[in-house]
Amino acid sequence: MNEKVRENRRWPHRDFADVPSRDVVALVAQNPLAWIVSHASGRLIASMIPVRAVLGEGDAIARLDGHFAGSNEQVACLKAAPDALVLISGPNGYMSPSRLRDRTQAPSWLYASVQFDVRFEFHAGDNATDAELHGASDAMERAHGGDWRTDEMGARYRSLRRGVAAFSAHVRGASVKFKLAQDERDDVCADIIRGLEQSGQTELALLVRRCNNRPGS
Repeated sequence: MNEKVRENRRWPHRDFADVPSRDVVALVAQNPLAWIVSHASGRLIASMIPVRAVLGEGDAIARLDGHFAGSNEQVACLKAAPDALVLISGPNGYMSPSRLRDRTQAPSWLYASVQFDVRFEFHAGDNATDAELHGASDAMERAHGGDWRTDEMGARYRSLRRGVAAFSAHVRGASVKFKLAQDERDDVCADIIRGLEQSGQTELALLVRRCNNRPGS
């Protein structure tokens, strides 16, 4: 790589894994539906479950709270073998060199993801289940502009509560990867953002712009 090109790279996150905690927290908050993958009886098992991040020291994610339907076979598996992975993926998309002025660039796939190594703890009792269900519904309602509350369900709430398995997934480690053009030249990154906006991938374009500390158009 020639020095002129090297000097034109001024991004704060040159490594795709060099991502501030606040960006990981935002990714989970904006994309709460996670794959929970565990191992049971010689096979892998997975479920898609919404989770909420609970912060610990240094504003890093300390645990992920959520709930399964009690009838989900993964509940018994996780109680027997509580180690698991929680996988979260954010906006992603293909970038064609046809959208770039420099057509010597290779095609790429842009994405943001985090893989949490966790240990599951299930909570017994109505109080713990209530805290989870109220916390989950309040968080989702705020995120989507609603004002519904669980007490509006009346007696039906108590019936449904019996079928819920509330959990905390305690985070032991995380593998983060935001592959969002941090290693590209200024002109290439600008073309990528423009191409994403033109193709309607505005959420991904915003993430690329924010990750690279680029001002808006």
